[in-house]
Order: sequence, then C-alpha cells, then structure tokens
Amino acid sequence: MNFESRELRGVVSALRSFFYGIIGKSVLGKNADPNSRKIKYLILFLVIITPVIAATEYAWGQSLIILTGSLIVFLLFRFFLKDGRAEVLNTLLNPLIFIFFLLGIFTVIPLPKFLLKLISPGTFHLYKEYLPSYVSSSWIFPLMSLSLYSYKTLLSMSILVTYAAVFFCLINKFDSFKIRMRLANLIIILGTFISCWGILNMHIQNDKLFWMNDIVSGIPTGPFINTIHFGHFMALCIPLTLGMWMGKIDFGMDRNVFVKTNEYRRVITGFMKDLVLYLLPAITMMVGLFKSLSRGAVVSFSFSMLVFTGVLLYKSKTRLKAILLLGVLLCGVVLALSLDNGDVLTRLQTLKSPATTDSAQTRVTVWKDDINVFKDFPVFGTGLNTFQTIFPKYKTIFGSGKMFFTHAENDYIETLSEVGMSGCIFLILIIVVFVRNVRVGFKLTNDTFKICLLAGGISSISAAAVSGLTDFIFHIPAISLIFIVICFIVWPQVGKSGKLTVLSYKDNRKGFIATMLALLVLFLFLLIFSIRVLAGQIYFCKFVHAPDNFTLKSNYIKKAAVIDSKNADYRYKYGEACFKEAKGLKKRDKGRSTELARKAKTNFDKAINLDPVNWRYYFARGASEVFLTSAGAREFTSADVRESFNKTLELNPTEYAVYEDMGEFYLYVQPARAFEYYKRLAELRPWYFGAVLNIAWGISDSPNFVREVVPDDPEFLLKYADFLESKGLESDADVVYAEVVGLILLGKISAKDRISVIDKLISKNKFKDAAECLIITIEGTGYFKKKKSSFIMPVLSMNDLLEKSETINESLADSMDPDSDVLYELAVFYYQLGDHKKSQEHFKKLIKIHTNEAEIEYKYALVLHQDGKYKEACVEFRKVYDTIKDR
Repeated sequence: MNFESRELRGVVSALRSFFYGIIGKSVLGKNADPNSRKIKYLILFLVIITPVIAATEYAWGQSLIILTGSLIVFLLFRFFLKDGRAEVLNTLLNPLIFIFFLLGIFTVIPLPKFLLKLISPGTFHLYKEYLPSYVSSSWIFPLMSLSLYSYKTLLSMSILVTYAAVFFCLINKFDSFKIRMRLANLIIILGTFISCWGILNMHIQNDKLFWMNDIVSGIPTGPFINTIHFGHFMALCIPLTLGMWMGKIDFGMDRNVFVKTNEYRRVITGFMKDLVLYLLPAITMMVGLFKSLSRGAVVSFSFSMLVFTGVLLYKSKTRLKAILLLGVLLCGVVLALSLDNGDVLTRLQTLKSPATTDSAQTRVTVWKDDINVFKDFPVFGTGLNTFQTIFPKYKTIFGSGKMFFTHAENDYIETLSEVGMSGCIFLILIIVVFVRNVRVGFKLTNDTFKICLLAGGISSISAAAVSGLTDFIFHIPAISLIFIVICFIVWPQVGKSGKLTVLSYKDNRKGFIATMLALLVLFLFLLIFSIRVLAGQIYFCKFVHAPDNFTLKSNYIKKAAVIDSKNADYRYKYGEACFKEAKGLKKRDKGRSTELARKAKTNFDKAINLDPVNWRYYFARGASEVFLTSAGAREFTSADVRESFNKTLELNPTEYAVYEDMGEFYLYVQPARAFEYYKRLAELRPWYFGAVLNIAWGISDSPNFVREVVPDDPEFLLKYADFLESKGLESDADVVYAEVVGLILLGKISAKDRISVIDKLISKNKFKDAAECLIITIEGTGYFKKKKSSFIMPVLSMNDLLEKSETINESLADSMDPDSDVLYELAVFYYQLGDHKKSQEHFKKLIKIHTNEAEIEYKYALVLHQDGKYKEACVEFRKVYDTIKDR
C-alpha cells in the first residue's frame, strides 16, 4: 500500500471515530442510570436542534424548548427521589440565580393597587390611565402585576429556567473535561454545517427560509432569518474552534519521532485530521462571517481575537501559539477578502466613522428612548420581554427608516429597562462570580490543551458580550443556548469552582422534601405552560394557512384564544378576523355585519385587559367603534372613538396609520381638526403629502383652506407651491415661496436644510429669493463671522471718493497693467459710484489673479446682486459657501 492511500485511510478512520464519539452514545459519557441518559439525550437534542431550527425565534419553537426543559426538570426530580439524595455544587451562583428567578416570579404575581403604587408608581400610572376599571375600583382590587404583559414575561422566564436547568445538569451530572471537549466538538460541527449552509444561501441569493417559507423581513442565511444573526453565531463558534485546533498542536514534539516510520505516519495522520476537523472549519466560518457583512459581528470577532491572543500570552506555555493564531487569522481574512466582490470592504469602510452611519444613529436614538423607559420604571422595570409593548410610547424616531423595533439593538439597555435595577444587580453579581471562578480555574490549569480550549471558550464568551452591545443576540435561542454550553465548557471542574453539597432525605428530611416539591411544581408549570403555548400555536398556524373562509379561520383562532387564554395576540387576531368579515358584509347584511363588529370590539377589549399598553389593540378598537358608529349602533359615540384613538396616539405618537384614520374620521365633521392629524401624517410620512393635499383640495379649492394641512417646513411648503402651480395658481405659489424665504431669513431653518431649499428655489428660477437666502447662509458660517471685516464692502463718502480717484489715477499713470491692489480699489470705487458694470469687470480680473479667494468672490457676487443679475449672483454665492462652509 502506498503512502497516500494508507494516510487517506487513516484520516477517514480518524474522522469516523471522531463523529461517532460526538454524535454517538458517548457524547456526554456513559452513565448507568437511565434518568441520567435521558437527561443527556434531552440536552443533546436542545444543543443540536436549537441552532438548526430558526423557528425557535417564534412561539412554537420556544414552547418546544420549554417542554424539553420541563422534561429535564422532571428527570432530575425522579433521579433525586430515587436516589434519596441530591448532590449540588456549592457555589455562590446558586443563590444568585435563585433570587433572580424569584424577582422574575414576583413581577408576574398580581399585586393589590396600594402595593403596586408604592413599589412601581410608573406601572400604577399606566394601569390607571389605560384601564378604566382600575380607576373606579377599590384600593386593593383588581390585582395587577408589575410586568406590563405577564404572558410574555412568563414565556421568557420559562426559557431562562430551561437554560438554567441545562447548565445545572452539566456542572452537576456531567462534569468532566472529556465531556467539555466533546461538547466543543459538537458546537464546531454545528457551526461548520451552518456556515456552509449560510454561504450557499448568500451565494444563490435565496429569499425563502429553508428554501420554502417566506419571512416578514431580512435575508435568510442558513437557519437564521437574517445575515446579522448568522454573523454573530459565527463569531461565537470560531474562537472555540481555533482553541481546539491550537490545543492539538504540539510544538514540543521530540525531533527523533520522525526517525521511526510508524511514528512519522501517526503524526502526519493526526496533523491532517486536526487540519480537516478544526482549521478548515474555522476558516470556513470566517468566510461566512465576513460574507454576512455584519459590522457588529466583525467587531465582536476582532475583539475576541484580541482576548484570545492576550490569554495565550498570559501563559508561558502558549505564547508561541499566539503567533500561530495571528498567522491563521491573517490567512482567514485574506481568503475571505479574496472571495469578496467588493461588498465586504465597502461595508467595513464605514467602521472608520461608525457614528455617521444611519444604522448607528438609529441605534443611538433607540437606546436613548429605552433609557427613558428605565427612568420611569427604575426598580423592577416593565417585565421581561415587554420591550415591544412599551417602547412605541417612548419611540421618537420616525420617517422613512425602520419604524417597528422588536428589540433595542442592545441587550444590556433592553435588560435594564425590563428588569430594572433590582434584576440588574443580581445579573451583575452572577457575571462577577462566573468571571471570578473562570479566572481562578484558568490560573490553576497547566495542561496546554486545556489552556487553549479555555482560551477559545473565554474568547467566544467575550465575542458574545461585545455583540450584545449593538444587537440582541441573547434573545435568540439559537445563540443563547450555545452560549450557555460554552459557559459550561470554561467553568472549572469540581474542586476549583466549589464542593458538592449533599442534600439527603435521611439527614435533612425537610430540606429534601422542600426541594422535591419545588422541582415538582416547576415541572408541572413548565409542562402545562409549554403544552398550552404549543397547542395555541398549532391552531394559530392553522388559522394563518387556512383558506379564506371566515367560519373555518375564526374557529381555529377562537380555539387558540381559548387554549392559550393569556395570549393577548390571539384575542386581537380573532377580533381582526371578525372585523374584516364585518366590513365585507356591510352592504349585503347590515345586521350580521354589526354583530361581527361588536364581537370584534369585545375581543379587542379582552386583548387590552391582557396587554393594557399595546397601541395596536386600542387602534383596532377605535376602528371598530368608527364602523359601529357609522352603522348606527347607539351604544357607541364619537366620544368613544376619540378616546380609543387618543390613547393609541399616547401609546405610539409616531404611528402614521393612526393619524390617517383620525383625519379620515374628522374630515367631514370637523375639517380643522382633521387637518391637524393630516399635517402630522405628512411629517411622519413625507411621501404621503401629495395624497393629503388632494384630500384637502377635494373639500375646498381655497389655497388658504388647504394651507392648514401643510406643516411649517420649507420642504413641504415648496411641494405645496408646486401643487398650486399645477392648479394654475402661480400668484398663490409666489406667496408660498415668499413664506419659505421668510423662514430662512428669520433663521428658523438649519444651514444644512437651507442649501437643499435654496437649490429647489434655483430650480424654480427664483434666483432673487435664492440669492438673498444664500447671503444669510454665508453670513451664518463660522468663517464669515471670524473674517467679517474682510467680507464687508467698504462704504466711502464723497470726499473719500475724490481722494480715492486721485490715488487710482496716479497708480494707473505709473503702470498700464495695474496690480491686484489697484484692481481692487477700482472695483470698489466703481461700485461706490454705482457703475456696477465696470466694477464687475475689475472684480473678474481680480478673481483670475486670486482664485478661490472667498472674500473677493463674495464682493463680486454682491455687485451682481445689486445689478439685478440674480442668476449669476447665485452661482458666485454658492461657490463662496462651498469654499468656506468647512473652514
């Protein structure tokens, strides 16, 4: 057998044993206890399935995670009950995590009014403002929770309990370095598979998830709904992969090993195996990371590599490997950029000034708004997973960009607003204890392979920590569960992180029974909650995909609302389906239509009781009340409509659809009030302004009447002037142009906005107005204010003019080719005499000598302006502004 075939067989055999060791029964070690084996399989199921199925970001996938968590808790209960004793690692993490979960439970417990007002005035005020029944009742009832939407908080708490159960089982039942290594290999396999899948997705530019399902927004990348999440997942997996590879490399190998043929072949086979299993996957994931074009992922990965290098340099045994790491990174980056068509470099160039990008400015605005949420709910926050509910009330960003935010694009700020200072204090303590234990364990580690693996895991954790600054990666189960497993990989083994504490039925009967009861209650809650969520999602999916038949669809969504009765969205969707059918039957069957509209409003009211600060529910209720009012339903009046829509605007003041409906509602009743809403609609959605003008013109063709819907902004005023010109009202359009110029002259418009308005005035041949606006704009620059004396044209009396003329004549007599000083004197002299033509001639000669001298060009433009040559003056004034604006 020749060398190539023998080595190839060796590599194949090594790969086969590797994959069997990872995916086979030995992945978490052999354990005789059947409960332990079942726990092991459930953990493996979660680790494998969570990153692969993108639906874990949705409710039915999350319910699957919670259901698995409930089974893990039940198996723990059976194991402890059967054994009569519970071994628990004695670490400070246990009480901290327990207290954090107690705080979460406290936020969903219904509290009396007086207690709620005492500990969270902001929450009490919201309930008082948006739940009428809460005001008129006693000082105790109704009972309401600190969480603004307890259902979402319970969902998040259940997922966190599952994560905690996985971590607890790993450190207490499967605590060995071999298991840590196998889990690391499993993560590497998952990362490699997902990276290849994502690169293929990006290459063929497929817009369907799993090549089958459409998504609401984003670009499917592997199992992820967008490239950003994919990039952050790669940044999490790459350091761990490099850590495993570097741990396998042995720089201290005996040189005489190559003398023996068998040893030579074994070393080459091992090197090739490690190259295939670790280095190539790491480079593949790097290529996927850069192709994702996620700047946040690139930054977090770069930071993790700095941490990786620093950790390797900390230990003398691995300092040489730090140099190898830099070489591998260089090769990976070069390969990724060589496969790039220019998109990566273009994207990364924005990192030179990240604060100037639109996405960064949007994020900063969202962070500031979310901090305002925290200021109103500082102690306990608004409740986990309630960001979408409360944030629209505080959102200040609007326009043509992203209007709907599911998360704050910053895990830390969002967590601060949701759990308040009380929850954040314990989260910080948990992080401090974790970091301290990992640091101690790393210091005590002397094995080179373990050092490299720990360095890779620590770097992965640091990448996730940085990613959380600009995205919401910890809210994505596909990333957060892998993060928990990596935390276990770097967690020190028993003896370094603490001792095992035995809680037995024989020695501590009360404590053991209390622990068993707690586990049993936790299991029952997770099981019932997950089954309800999953069953509700099944009927909801049937509702979404059912044929367009109201009876069938309403039956599905009604069952979903009954089974998962605390889910306000099901009530909202049920009401929405009824309302849609009511509008379709309005002309054919008025009685049935009114009945369905009443049912829709009833369901909207139920949704509001479950989620009292969701603007969508108030908006839908207002729309149904408009429908019932127009249908002649006596129990509903315009006052009900106003109340619903006003609360909608209070909860989401930047939602354009509300202003559109309110304007339509008041249009023929109180046009002046309708125009207030239409004006705001135009500000929020500028491209809708034309439709707003046509609506107003349809009521009255009086320019003064239509002017009421036009915001006092030059952009809208210019569009209004265009509108008037299209109607043949040039004189009225001129009045509007004069109003625009007046706003500029009064300094009510920023310099940046002035230039765009001036350019539009020039395009409309309004050169005189544009020239006057340019003068004001130039005079407002810092350079003009600093050099004002050199810009001002000198004013001379008659005596000064006579003396100046004599001086000029003497200068001209001495030379037939006057210098620049004489030309300047001549230009100013003729300007003072009122001979603008000769003044312009001399300024032109002077400009040819002193090119790009703003002071001279400005005076020349003033002469043109005085001479009535406004078009030429605009050109010169614009040159002056472009020259001095950045000085």
